[in-house]
Amino acid sequence: MKKGKLLLFAISPFLIGVGMNGMMVKWDWYGASMTLISIIFSIYWIYGGYRSFEYSKSRLKSNLLGNGFAMASIGVILIQWGLLGRFMMNFMGFVPQMFFLPTVRMVAMIRRVLFFLPVNSTFGILSMAFLFMLLLYNIGYTIGVRKG
Repeated sequence: MKKGKLLLFAISPFLIGVGMNGMMVKWDWYGASMTLISIIFSIYWIYGGYRSFEYSKSRLKSNLLGNGFAMASIGVILIQWGLLGRFMMNFMGFVPQMFFLPTVRMVAMIRRVLFFLPVNSTFGILSMAFLFMLLLYNIGYTIGVRKG
């Protein structure tokens, strides 16, 4: 995977999240359809991690390129939550939430299994979504290392 393709891959969760948001708002898609999209996205993110091994043999460099926008998004969320205690009602508040939307459904399922985790806020769910995306990406990268 070339560097440009990897960067496009890295911003794709935002585009997918905006699409999912549109489906939920315009067509009332909830439940099984959103779960299916979330499962497909999870497989896609694993595949991206797998393909990123072709670009970089360094796990750190691959993670920085593949998850750089996710890291920036969680940073924006931390700043908003730390300074305001809420999300801003503008582009800066919208983008980070849409970025993690494709994985929120899977995180909700994981949270049901790991019921002992004290995650009861939007910030907690988005933080878990970030960690879940890192996990999926690194699973794919590890598969790439083993096959490569």
